[in-house]
Amino acid sequence: MQRKTGLEGIWTKDGRPHEAWDNISGAPITNQYRYDLTYATFALALMTDITPAWREVYSPILSFLADHMVEYWSFADWVEEKGPDLQRLDYPEFIYKHAVPEGYAGRSVYALASYPSFSRNWTEI
Repeated sequence: MQRKTGLEGIWTKDGRPHEAWDNISGAPITNQYRYDLTYATFALALMTDITPAWREVYSPILSFLADHMVEYWSFADWVEEKGPDLQRLDYPEFIYKHAVPEGYAGRSVYALASYPSFSRNWTEI
């Protein structure tokens, strides 16, 4: 994790995080950079608890994670994805069965949850 935090990458809208930060795994739900950052903080908390003598090493890593959690690429889907998901017909039924509460899933553009994402800007396109 320490090596990942030292990699070049620009997390602003005009830049792009380094390719070591994962935004592919876990599609269509957890394929956002914020999940990689969040899960790294969980691991870091466990490591800090198990090896307290290393807290000085963990501190700059946690600082990096916290700073980048508020950068553009951590919440880009909240800003950029507007309206219903145009790929909603391509997702397997498994996603709807396990990620969306019963009665709320739908494949029409008028469904309350046509996309099993945890965040989405539902303004009109």
